[in-house]
Amino acid sequence: MDALGAAVERCQDLVWALARRGFVIHEDDLTQYLHGIEDHDVAEHVVVRTLAQLIAPAERAKITDDAALEPRALEIARARLVAYATRSGRITSLATASAAAQRPEEVEDLDAMIVSGGRPSDAEVPHDAEQAAWLAAATEACRRAVARADDRTQTLIELRFQQGQSLEAVAAHFTCGQAAVAAHESRVRRQLSRALKHAQPEHPAGHATLDAILAGAAFTARPPAITRARIRRDTLRRTFQEEPPPFGRRLAWGLGAAAIAAVAWGLMFFGVLPHPDDDPAPPPAVEVTCAGGCAAGHPVTLSVRAPEDAARVAFFAAGEPPRPLLVTPSGGTLRLPLGARGHLVPVPYPAVWPEGGADAVIAVFTGGPVEAETLTAVAAGLATAPGVSTATVGAR
Repeated sequence: MDALGAAVERCQDLVWALARRGFVIHEDDLTQYLHGIEDHDVAEHVVVRTLAQLIAPAERAKITDDAALEPRALEIARARLVAYATRSGRITSLATASAAAQRPEEVEDLDAMIVSGGRPSDAEVPHDAEQAAWLAAATEACRRAVARADDRTQTLIELRFQQGQSLEAVAAHFTCGQAAVAAHESRVRRQLSRALKHAQPEHPAGHATLDAILAGAAFTARPPAITRARIRRDTLRRTFQEEPPPFGRRLAWGLGAAAIAAVAWGLMFFGVLPHPDDDPAPPPAVEVTCAGGCAAGHPVTLSVRAPEDAARVAFFAAGEPPRPLLVTPSGGTLRLPLGARGHLVPVPYPAVWPEGGADAVIAVFTGGPVEAETLTAVAAGLATAPGVSTATVGAR
C-alpha cells in the first residue's frame, strides 16, 4: 500500500498539470489543442480517476520497471482528458493560423513529451482577466470570513490550508484528537463555502477550489498540499474498495441462517422454547378498594390495567341500569393514568361509593372520547362500539 501511495504522489503532479493547463496532441495528421479544466473540483475528480486506473492491478502488470511509471501515467491521462474534452467540447483544431493563435504559449505538446520521456513544466496555468477577477473576489470574500473567525479557526486555516500540515500534526498542535480537527475543518469549509456562494453565486466552490483559494495556489501547476493528500486518499480508497464475499460463502451464510431459523421454529413447535403466543399481554382489569368497607358515601380507590389500544376509561357501578362511579362531569371517559397499559395503576381521581351499593364495578375502555349514552349501554351489555372493551370486578 505504501508503494502504491508513493506512485500516486509521484504521478499526481503530472496529471494535475495536464488537466489544469491543457495540452496539444496530434491525431490523423491534425494538431489539436485541449483546453485546461478551469474548475479545480472537476480537475481533482479527473485526476483521481486517472490515478486509480494507473494503479489498478491490470495496469500495474503492464509497468515493467520504475522508469515506465510516469510515461504510462501520461498515456492514461491523455486518453481520459481527450475523452472529457470531447464530451465537453473543449478541443480546438490548430489547422488555421487564427486557431493556432488561441494556443497559450505555456501549453506543451503531450505526444512529443510521451515519446521523449519528458514531464510537464511548472509554468502557471493559463487564465484570462475574468478568471483573475474571480480569484480576487473569492480571495477577498474568504479573507473577510476568516477575519471574523476565532483564533483557533484562524490557526487551523493557517496550518491546514496554507502550510499544508496533516491532520496528525494539527491535532498534536491543538493537543486533541484527529476526529476533532476533521470536524472543525468541515465546519470551516461550510462557513467559507457559504461566504463564497454569497459573494459569487455563479461560481460554486467545492473542496479543491476552496483549497486553492486559501493556499494562494489557484493558478499553479501543482495542487496545494491539502488537495494532494485528499487525492492520494481518494485514489487508494477508490482502487481498494472491499469486494463482496464469494457467492459460495454468501450461500453458506444464507443456508446457515435458514437452518437456525428452522431449528428455532421446531423447538417452539414442540414446546421446548416458548412461542410468542405463550406470553400474551395481561388482560384488562379493574380493582376496587373501599376505605372502611364499600358503603354508600365512602371513598373508593380504583386501579385499572388497560388494553394496549386504550387511551381513556370510565367506571360504572353494576346495576339496572349501571350507575356512573367515576366519569367526567359530562358523563364521558377520563384519560388513563400513566403506565396503565399493561400494569395495574391507581386512578388519581376521587370516587365515592354510590347509594344503594353495587355487586361489581365495570371499567369501560375506549380509544377516544365516547358519548355518555353509549358508555352506559356498553356497561349494561346492551351495545358494542369499535375500540371499546370492558372489565368487571366484584366489589369488596
